[in-house]
Amino acid sequence: MAQKLVKLYEFINEHGGATAKMRVAMKTLVPSAKAEQTPDTPEIIEKFRVAIREVTGQEAPNV
Repeated sequence: MAQKLVKLYEFINEHGGATAKMRVAMKTLVPSAKAEQTPDTPEIIEKFRVAIREVTGQEAPNV
């Protein structure tokens, strides 16, 4: 459960640090501390992909 969100947060941390993590959390309403408990639904994954693109300017990896 939620392994994809954890991997996406790892990507965010590598490509933008704490500030990027905070901005993605605000856009997705899923803080990194709750990523493990949040289900990996297609809708949430897509919300993360859009937020990552907006915040880091990079495409999220396929997870």
